[in-house]
Amino acid sequence: MNRFEVLPAIINEARLSLDGTTYCYRNPLAFDPAHFDGFRGSPNIRNPWYDVTCCPPNIERTFSSLPGYFYSTSKDGVYVHLYDNSTLDWHLEDGSGLKIQQKTNYPWDGAVKLSVSVAESKEFTLYARIPGWAANASAAVNGTPQAGAKPGEYLAIRRTWRSGDIVNLNFPMNAEVIASNPRVAEDRRRVGAVETGQAHRATAQAGRLAARGPRPRPGRDRARVPVRARRRRRPSYASVDGGD
Repeated sequence: MNRFEVLPAIINEARLSLDGTTYCYRNPLAFDPAHFDGFRGSPNIRNPWYDVTCCPPNIERTFSSLPGYFYSTSKDGVYVHLYDNSTLDWHLEDGSGLKIQQKTNYPWDGAVKLSVSVAESKEFTLYARIPGWAANASAAVNGTPQAGAKPGEYLAIRRTWRSGDIVNLNFPMNAEVIASNPRVAEDRRRVGAVETGQAHRATAQAGRLAARGPRPRPGRDRARVPVRARRRRRPSYASVDGGD
């Protein structure tokens, strides 16, 4: 897995509220407001500020550096790593002027439009990252389908590019249930999240949370926790100690 597959997942862990004004210092896997006794003197799980000098500024630093992660160049062309409304106004490594304008409603929609402008017609390769979750992804240049889109890889489109060329990418947004391994006692009878493309939605239950199973015994029980477990797929595992 390349680093650009991991980066969106890291951003998802930023723990900011949707309006960007409050911050969650910790990120519990389960939260029951009826049994929450506060954190660092606040009754809220999210607050405007914590008297900690590491995590909050690191979030701001990460977001401010994101433009540098979207595109890169190599001897044979240009890479498109991330997807959001943006414009690359740069040059290829031989100095040829290049501009790519990206239009999309990603991650809420899987359609991405890349408009290419070049100083002069030139042959090079445009590498478009196909997200690892995007089964049946498709691509087209000026309406002509491009073969070879594989999840977790870069689609290499080599041609003589001209100003006005359009690349259309489509990543099907199929909802998938993300569930813990049933051997994790405290997660039994719970659905962890619903994933649609790059968007992750935690599940909530009206009223009381589902009854918990027995707690693992510290130092005795070991649970194998799926790093990325999905239904219909064989999960990979990381071994962790049971208990607190």
